[in-house]
Amino acid sequence: MTRPFGIRNSVFACSFRRWRSAVSALPAAVGIVVFRTVIVVSAVPAVECAATMTLPVSKAWAEEVVGTRDPGSGKVGEVAVTDSGSSSAETTTAHAAETAAQKAAAQKAAAQLDLPEEALTLLAQSLRDSCAICAEKNRKKAFAQLDDFYAPGRLLTMAGETRFVSSPDMPNELGLLGYDRPSPVLTFRFHHSGARLVGVEEADETESVWLEEIAAAGPRGRLEGTIEVIPYPYGDGVSYLFSPSEGHLQIQCRILEISAP
Repeated sequence: MTRPFGIRNSVFACSFRRWRSAVSALPAAVGIVVFRTVIVVSAVPAVECAATMTLPVSKAWAEEVVGTRDPGSGKVGEVAVTDSGSSSAETTTAHAAETAAQKAAAQKAAAQLDLPEEALTLLAQSLRDSCAICAEKNRKKAFAQLDDFYAPGRLLTMAGETRFVSSPDMPNELGLLGYDRPSPVLTFRFHHSGARLVGVEEADETESVWLEEIAAAGPRGRLEGTIEVIPYPYGDGVSYLFSPSEGHLQIQCRILEISAP
């Protein structure tokens, strides 16, 4: 026999009232899902989001996602939600600080070694440029600065932590201790009667006594002393040659005094 609709409806209403009374006693952190006449009760875990809030989650879920656990507790806990924007900002700030520190260190090293840092950077850039016009533009800017920095008659003294280094494969050239740029290579070419470039005056030759000091120091020998930048009429600038193919900047000089420390 088919029951009248009214009776069936009143029975469901009664059951629903009992179910609602039972549910009202459940904790607030428990979610209720109703599918047709089947009632499913389940704990709802928190979902991570980019905001400054904390959401209730089960300890097991917290352990799985975050890797933290409160031993001996199965209660609902809290997981702090991180702001992804703040994390990104912190990373950017750290990178900027690191870059600033590297730049400061480079400037300090340049000051100690007495180097034209900007001109060297422009030359290095010209070696990497795929655009020939851009490379030429950077070289011209660098040469203008080098003409001023390495003007003929300028004296360069190295002592203590800043020293000259005798070149192992270029016997008439000196490098600088602590110069660690991959490009350009920077050397100081001195001249004597046995090895003098065309265009260098005899008066700008280095005396033999200083040649003996360099020879005694041996390859990569550390040396202290003073050199004088000399004019070179056939150079890329007033006192130097630059080879783009070799990435080599060579300053012409005369040794006034030099010795091993």
